[in-house]
Amino acid sequence: MTPVRSRDDPNPLAVRELDAGATPLQHLAWLIEAPVRTVALWGAGVLVNVPQPARFAVHKLILAQRRDPSGRLKRAKDLAQAKALVEALVEHDRFALDDALEDALTRGERGWATPIRRSLAELGLERFSAP
Repeated sequence: MTPVRSRDDPNPLAVRELDAGATPLQHLAWLIEAPVRTVALWGAGVLVNVPQPARFAVHKLILAQRRDPSGRLKRAKDLAQAKALVEALVEHDRFALDDALEDALTRGERGWATPIRRSLAELGLERFSAP
């Protein structure tokens, strides 16, 4: 996977260094901006960079609305993950959630705000949809 650089990006995009192709994904640049350093539990532990939990929750809200009808199980999983993250963030890092939602909701109506609001409404979390 790689962030979309332009609407004309081929699918997949050639990555010469890896002798492979990467699928350009919309919203990926925003998701991986300013990652959080943490430990993956493997052996003695491995340091990794992961997306901010609040941005990951918002990303899942968007993805859930972009799934085609054949992906209803993945859609349900996206919504469940988003809801769990939102509930945890409300309790432990409300400001990060508010910041991520505010930022995402102002990035465009069709590709960002509309799917976020639809997912929040579906989860009964409409109170978070005001920028």
